[in-house]
Amino acid sequence: MYNKFSSRVRQWNLERNGLFYDAPLEKSMLKEEFKEYLEAKTYVDRVDAWCDFVFVYLGTVAKYQYFWATTREDTIYTIGYKTYATRLDEFEEFFCYVTNHMVRELRAEFICDEEYVFNTCMTFVCEANDKKKAGSGKIKKGEDWLDPKEKIRDFLERL
Repeated sequence: MYNKFSSRVRQWNLERNGLFYDAPLEKSMLKEEFKEYLEAKTYVDRVDAWCDFVFVYLGTVAKYQYFWATTREDTIYTIGYKTYATRLDEFEEFFCYVTNHMVRELRAEFICDEEYVFNTCMTFVCEANDKKKAGSGKIKKGEDWLDPKEKIRDFLERL
């Protein structure tokens, strides 16, 4: 279900930060997205938060893989190999929790294919994120950025 978006998210991160892996920043972003998911009050907010979490998670995985593919073996130990591996594993648990919860909720709420719902809503989130620009270390919403929640809401209401 997520493989469809892996290369798109990887390319997005490559264009905006060169796939630079900053473990504390990744952890902070993933925690923020997970918190948004847990605090979401509406179904639309939960689906949006799910897609946001997946987007950040796929970006983290891409940056993490690039980091290890380009790091010389003799420097791995000096930067804390186990620390990095643990941090990625930690968020895999969150990823599985959010995904399993949303799939159960989709099955209960809608009589439809959850992969179809995810793919459609994730496309809306990717399109919105494509409007974001890199600037002074932070990714900022461009002038033409539109919140994907409206498209998600409209789509879910048509199901």
